[in-house]
Amino acid sequence: MKKKIGLLIPFSGEYPYLKRVLLKPFAAYAEDTGCEIIKEFIDKGTDKDVSKAIDKLFYHDDVDIIVGYAGYRVAIQMFDKLRNNPEKLFINLSMGEIIPYTHSVINYPLNYYLVSSNAWKSIAFLGNWVANELPAENCLICTSLYDAGYSLNESFRIGYHSQQAKSLQSCTLNNPPDVIDVSVLYSEIIRLRPEHLHITLCGKELYTFINNFSTYIDPTYIPSISFAFPLGLNEVNSLHPSFRNTYTCLIDRIYDNNLQDLAKDPIAIIFNNLAEKAISILRNDPYNDESEIISILEMNMIQSTINKNAFSGSISESLYPQFNFSAEQTLSAWQNPYLCI
Repeated sequence: MKKKIGLLIPFSGEYPYLKRVLLKPFAAYAEDTGCEIIKEFIDKGTDKDVSKAIDKLFYHDDVDIIVGYAGYRVAIQMFDKLRNNPEKLFINLSMGEIIPYTHSVINYPLNYYLVSSNAWKSIAFLGNWVANELPAENCLICTSLYDAGYSLNESFRIGYHSQQAKSLQSCTLNNPPDVIDVSVLYSEIIRLRPEHLHITLCGKELYTFINNFSTYIDPTYIPSISFAFPLGLNEVNSLHPSFRNTYTCLIDRIYDNNLQDLAKDPIAIIFNNLAEKAISILRNDPYNDESEIISILEMNMIQSTINKNAFSGSISESLYPQFNFSAEQTLSAWQNPYLCI
């Protein structure tokens, strides 16, 4: 009998091609191994949609393996199902925007794998680097209500305050769905004139913020700027001098020094890496998630270039008690598992 793999696939408003990014490697694996792929489309990935899709794959389709994106609340709710069905496997793919519970807090089932790009680690690393290596004495986080529901701000704060006591403030957009208005961020930037801006926006709000920056912000005011994630530089159009040198960071193994493709489509690079790791588990290849070297990346958004900074390292274990505390506090928060998907 063919082994059946249930694949949770999102519809996407911001990144519609990601369905293909996810489908292609798993389709190739199924062809190589004679498995059957059962695709379950989960709209925009609300907890209700994902839970319903998982139950269908688990009970109605009786798949052997489920691979896809589920928030931590959904994953935790299915742990008893996995313990009662040890022959089944669940591989949860994650961008890592939420600081996860550790094995010391939750006893994960042996047939559950969390495959993550660990954004919470790289963003904390970035926060630490900004506080210690850049001359700015204060920072304003520009975020939205949507993005504030993740651990992006908290991860940056933990890193930023790990060794320094510099001022850190935040400004949050509260736009209704389908409304893209970032003027409140510009107003706060003009009022506070922070020396550093950290941006955790995504999708259309992010690119609207960048591309209209020079219209609202005096070109003689040049703060340093960092971003929670690398950006597709072909979508950026800003002449403000602040965007000549901006910063982000990513775990090295995710992009394997392929900076050219990373500059074109960083989200696809991240998703491809997650899919490759999931397939290595399906193939029973040794699964090693220990290589967590993180590097600072410098993005010149005027010339559309990205380069690897000389600064690399990893998260200090001294920060893990704060991460564990944050994981406990954020379980009940809004946790859509997608990055603008």
